[in-house]
Amino acid sequence: MKSILSRIDYLLLVPAGLIVFISFFVLSSFQPGLAQSQAVYALVGVGLYFLIQIFHPYDLKTFTQYGYVFILLLLTSLFFVGEISRGSNRWIPLWGELRLQPSEFAKPMLVLMLAKLLSSHPNFSLKFLFQSVLLTGAYFVLVFLQPDLGTALVFLAVWVAILFSSEMSKKVIVVLFVSFIAIVTVVGPVAWNVLHDYQRERILVFMDPKRDPLGRGYNALQAIITVGSGGLTGKGFGQGTQSHNKFLPEQYTDFAFATFSEEFGFVGIVVLFALYGILLWRILRLGDKVEGRFAYGICVGVAVIFFFQLFVNIGMNTGIMPITGITLPLFSYGGSSLVSLFVCLGLVQAVSRKG
Repeated sequence: MKSILSRIDYLLLVPAGLIVFISFFVLSSFQPGLAQSQAVYALVGVGLYFLIQIFHPYDLKTFTQYGYVFILLLLTSLFFVGEISRGSNRWIPLWGELRLQPSEFAKPMLVLMLAKLLSSHPNFSLKFLFQSVLLTGAYFVLVFLQPDLGTALVFLAVWVAILFSSEMSKKVIVVLFVSFIAIVTVVGPVAWNVLHDYQRERILVFMDPKRDPLGRGYNALQAIITVGSGGLTGKGFGQGTQSHNKFLPEQYTDFAFATFSEEFGFVGIVVLFALYGILLWRILRLGDKVEGRFAYGICVGVAVIFFFQLFVNIGMNTGIMPITGITLPLFSYGGSSLVSLFVCLGLVQAVSRKG
């Protein structure tokens, strides 16, 4: 045990643990039962973190293709055994209230698979592009059909990051950029029609929240009001009127940041951002030091997952991004999400130790 603890990167684990602790502290002020559940999920996540960091990158590579297929089968099984909640088919019921959300575990698995592909194709090629599109596209389509646009966008962000992690010439970058603009121009109108009515309405309400202030725009407006009401130092632990009086919906999932902001204000936000900053800095710093494209790809992919979810969720809570259901990493309530993010950190720890 002593040797394992001596190998742990505490600049990786401590900020993550403090974020989870703050989340537990806030959640316990109005949902003690959920706070206890979150604590159990955190222990499971930390346990997996310690377990995964033992593995050598070679072992992770060997396991990756089987893990990818297993998650693919779980995502497919949702269409047969999934539990529909609020119009989405994202969860597999396990036992009692315990449910599994396969799309959350698809995040670290996609990172592993794309990192393995990157290690086989360090230089950009059409073969690398085609294979990466297939690997990402399979997960993207299955999750988009649940529907879960937020998680599908996380997959897309990881794919773009890994794509640009390969060695590209300036000519290739220009061609890809022009191709992207052309595809968006052509596919954009089609994609708009493919979106569900509520997804289209979310985008329209994002551009004008007052379009439907008591309906689709209610969540966005209440989140903005809640964040602003915290002021400099907040209203105090358990004293948030917007969240505790249930004016703010989804207080512990989509809008957990707004709940925190109301109670701890700008000072609390600075502390929380500092912890995320240290965590992201450490992941990227380790990515610069590791040996091999596989290890580098894992660090880049995990950093993108954290940064993208952080940016989009904060944007949702402050009115600069449309509401997509993306959670605040390590902070929003959710067992599958919390455990999968600790798995991601365990992967970074594993490859950073052994290159």
